[in-house]
Amino acid sequence: MISKVEWDSKFFDYPIGILKIKEGDNFDLKKIIAESKEFKLVYIISEMNLEDISLLKLMDKKVIYSKQISNCKNSEQILEYAPEVHSYDQLLNLAYLSGIYSRFKRDENFVNSEFKHLYKEWINKSINKKNSDKVLIKCLEDEIAGFVTLNKKDAHTSEIGLIAVSEKFQGKNIASKLIEECEFLSVKQNLPNIEVATQYENFPARRLYEKNNFGIKNIKYIYHYWNL
Repeated sequence: MISKVEWDSKFFDYPIGILKIKEGDNFDLKKIIAESKEFKLVYIISEMNLEDISLLKLMDKKVIYSKQISNCKNSEQILEYAPEVHSYDQLLNLAYLSGIYSRFKRDENFVNSEFKHLYKEWINKSINKKNSDKVLIKCLEDEIAGFVTLNKKDAHTSEIGLIAVSEKFQGKNIASKLIEECEFLSVKQNLPNIEVATQYENFPARRLYEKNNFGIKNIKYIYHYWNL
């Protein structure tokens, strides 16, 4: 059954629904289309790749990476973002960069700057510690060269949210240093597991996590169905 996504519907100002499909579930596209009429957009999140779905758009093959961590070292060069010291505009631009493979950016049916509104809201809440415990940054040449957000997912797991490195400073191992600091802080909070989600098509991110010994935990397929 399709249920309403309250936060997204309010934030984007049109009704959005969500349907979750588990492995082995019966997939009835006609039934889904009939149920979706009260929504402008429906997110369909499936544990399996759906076939014969010309009316649906596969917008994200979401890969969850995970890693068990124990002893880690911290980097004195990684700082916590301070609004009174560091540039908000630089951080915001990096937040947009972190979402270049996002389904909210790739789906051309989003025509009201939904991607930018969403990622700006995400980084604002992270700064205000409403959806992240930490916003960590690496500065070079008086600029924010890279950043990462980190939050506690549950009693055993921390979670990396957004991460990006400025194109100007790529190739300097900054992203790995940011991840290393996330691991250090996780261990410090007695959280032995760390997770991060990315898009299957985001090969640079996948290479980064695999280089840092993350393994794939699961993959989910996210489709969009629009009533336009």
